Amino acid sequence: MTSTARGVLQTDCAYIVERGMLGAGPPDAATWPESRTRTGLVMGSVQSGKTASMFGVTALALDQGVDIVVILAGTRLSLWRQTYERMVEQLDAGEDGVAKARRRLLCPPPGVVLSGAPATLDSTYRLPSAQVRRKLSQRQPLIVVAMKQTDHLYALGRELRQSVFGEVGRLDRAVHMLVLDDEADDGSVLDAVIEQSQGPLSPALKQIPRAIADLWEPRSSGAPDNLFATYVGYTATPQANLLQEDHNPLAPRDFVISLRTPLDVGQPADLGDLDAPRSSTYPEPNGIDNYYTGGEVYYDRGAGADLCRELSGQADDDLADSIRAFLVAGAIRLHWASTTGPTVMGPHSIRGADFPRRDDVKAASPPTDSMLLHPSADIGAHFAAAEDVLIWAGVPDRTTARNLIESGNALLPPSLIVKMRGEEPLWEAWIDRYRSSSARSLPSST
Repeated sequence: MTSTARGVLQTDCAYIVERGMLGAGPPDAATWPESRTRTGLVMGSVQSGKTASMFGVTALALDQGVDIVVILAGTRLSLWRQTYERMVEQLDAGEDGVAKARRRLLCPPPGVVLSGAPATLDSTYRLPSAQVRRKLSQRQPLIVVAMKQTDHLYALGRELRQSVFGEVGRLDRAVHMLVLDDEADDGSVLDAVIEQSQGPLSPALKQIPRAIADLWEPRSSGAPDNLFATYVGYTATPQANLLQEDHNPLAPRDFVISLRTPLDVGQPADLGDLDAPRSSTYPEPNGIDNYYTGGEVYYDRGAGADLCRELSGQADDDLADSIRAFLVAGAIRLHWASTTGPTVMGPHSIRGADFPRRDDVKAASPPTDSMLLHPSADIGAHFAAAEDVLIWAGVPDRTTARNLIESGNALLPPSLIVKMRGEEPLWEAWIDRYRSSSARSLPSST
């Protein structure tokens, strides 16, 4: 990150804490909702630093004296462990030992999450009452990283009721719980079609939102009167969160905040000034290599340069055109890399080369290209789409394509070269579009 990007990240985190989490002031029955709960949403572009923001908000919240932080880290084990590892590395850094143990209570312990050893969920989320009492009395935080899955959430909820809420109720002060929901569009949104005929308390309703809300307001037994909770959902696709059924306890009722991304336009990043005008992008003085290639680029500049293509309605033709666009772009980047910078080898010639050091391999390797093809939220559709790509490229049938994918060696076949030579005008069209787009100057910074 550039120094400007780090400053914007810190300012945005402070904005979320001050205007979102503490938008009604510190926890107080006179200024907070009667439910003692505030819910909000933070929107951030894909791969724009939402997790970094989430950890930054956590750090600033702890500085503000938040007592309990719960990070909901994805609906899959891999995402849970990945977020946990990043949290330990970036937020809970330092050598394990007495000093670290004294400053917070971390649940689950690293040995439980990262070892992969089998453990019951009750033991995974165990919070010993004596330790909880000591930490809360000393104003030291409880930090929980939980998987967003009903069994995990209900296990954590049971432990909070058994070991934490009683200790909270004994304190003569307000206790603030912050719940941060990573990828809040996944699992935390009610299904309006299924639930439109159900009452708000119906057991047939989707369970993840209720299981999350039960962390601070259990249906089976009330929470202590001095417990205040802030729920913050993070997402790149906020439509479902904003348009969901209003009886979802996680619906954003109190604030919606958007993260900013670097480009060459937008309100200047007035670092530290929370009252400064905000825009979706901010000018990044370090140049194009540090810009975020997001919506403004794709749907504004890209459309003007004839790069955003309308779907034809023929799925096979649309898939073929998108892959041609990707491969031609990769070829152009490879050509530029070989003519404008240090000498690099092509993906074919580098395959048989030997190098004494890893750094030598990186220096000689061509730039990495990637393409996102997202046909559906259904995992099966992802594999079917991968098979479609291979069949388009010349793999003879779907069974062969599936076997290639399962083998981990699903390379585009040599027959694609023959296909390309027979369709040269379709490929050359993308060279013309890229040539036209590169001739368009970027708007100057404002």
